[in-house]
Amino acid sequence: TVDITTEDGDLGKWCKAQRKYFNQSSERAAISALTPEVAEGRLSLLDDLGFDLHYMEQSKIHQNAWESKFNELVEYKNQEGNCNVPNTRGPHQPLGRWVMKQRGMYQAFLDGDRAKQKGLTQERIEKLNSIGFEWRRGTNPRKGISVTEWKGGGGKIAEISAKKKEAKAEAVEE
Repeated sequence: TVDITTEDGDLGKWCKAQRKYFNQSSERAAISALTPEVAEGRLSLLDDLGFDLHYMEQSKIHQNAWESKFNELVEYKNQEGNCNVPNTRGPHQPLGRWVMKQRGMYQAFLDGDRAKQKGLTQERIEKLNSIGFEWRRGTNPRKGISVTEWKGGGGKIAEISAKKKEAKAEAVEE
């Protein structure tokens, strides 16, 4: 991919303008001076060059802040065994809100909403995936059990129900 920044002079400024144009909302793009055909042609040319439209030029401060929260999440996971950080109260509330924000940006990524995707790059998605990050909350907030465990409970209910039906049928036959 091509990651040219504004530090690369005029070319960097041009690249930033292209990213801004192609990452804007579809409503704003519709009122631009480019016809959809011209925009699609330019997008195709940029894609052929390996131009990364999702590259977000961020200051070192923002990059370091993200890395810091990520490292905090790794610590939390090592202690708690999961990445489902509570975001409403407790000592981990700021981390929980950061986790919730990552999930929201990921949903925007899936929906193709580049404006709301903000700083969630493919590299960051992969980094979160590498620690087993669950993109959906996946827990019952009242019980704190995972969706998998919850579904397993549903399976157990079905199993017990089937056994009881069998027992009833056997009792009726006798």
